[in-house]
Amino acid sequence: MSMHMLNYGEIPLAAVLAGAVSAAHGAGTAMAVTTGWLALTPAILLIGPLRRRRDLPAAPKRP
Repeated sequence: MSMHMLNYGEIPLAAVLAGAVSAAHGAGTAMAVTTGWLALTPAILLIGPLRRRRDLPAAPKRP
């Protein structure tokens, strides 16, 4: 549930940031920045600890 809040909570912030970049530098620059950012997002998985995980964690046992 908290991951959903984080994911969906960033959408309005990204929209405001994209609007600010677009207003200051033009729509083409805003689209280029967005495309570049989206191209770099897989790097988060490559440099993070998830890359070294081989198995999913086991589910906790129910009482």
